[in-house]
Amino acid sequence: MKYPDVLAITETWLKSDENDYFNIVGYEACHVNREGGGHAGGVALYVAKHIHSQEVLRIVKWNSVLTVQCRLLSVKLNITVAYNPKEANTPPFLYDFEKALKECQGKSLILGDFNLNLLKPANNTLDYNLILGSYGYDIVNKTLPLRLKSLTLLDHVTRNFNEGVSVYNICSDTTDHNLLICHVDIRSNCKKLSSGTVVSDNYDSINDYMANNP
Repeated sequence: MKYPDVLAITETWLKSDENDYFNIVGYEACHVNREGGGHAGGVALYVAKHIHSQEVLRIVKWNSVLTVQCRLLSVKLNITVAYNPKEANTPPFLYDFEKALKECQGKSLILGDFNLNLLKPANNTLDYNLILGSYGYDIVNKTLPLRLKSLTLLDHVTRNFNEGVSVYNICSDTTDHNLLICHVDIRSNCKKLSSGTVVSDNYDSINDYMANNP
């Protein structure tokens, strides 16, 4: 599997003076740490150095939202990573999240841990979906459980463009959240959409799965 162009991470748990300890060779890092440097929270985006990128927006509170604009070929793509610490915090999170949607113009991809279970709709989930729909966003992995044992879907991939987006759910014992591999084809004539689940920590089998399920 080739190295990803962008890495999006939630719950980094970092303080500002710790960011430089978590650099990755070949990537430019952007961090949003939890306000006040408290326990847990925080998000980060790592963008490969061969891609021109610039930070567009950051929201630093108990919620964390970070947007970086990347130039891919001749296309500008906004990539946002977001973290909502818990469902009870959703109303103030949605206020900040909608502000981010308003400020990010053009093609946008949003990823993150929203702590809103799409497989068990509630008032907060309905409000979230209404906000996304009002700004022209669609959830790509809306029916694919990310925690197969508990059948919950808290981590979402959302986009506001028609080109193909594929999401692969990597079931792993390494973390209590499964990993997502997201492939975006920004060519205007590509509208293929697919998703899948790989129950493995073996990246050779993941690579084979992606090759056979493009």
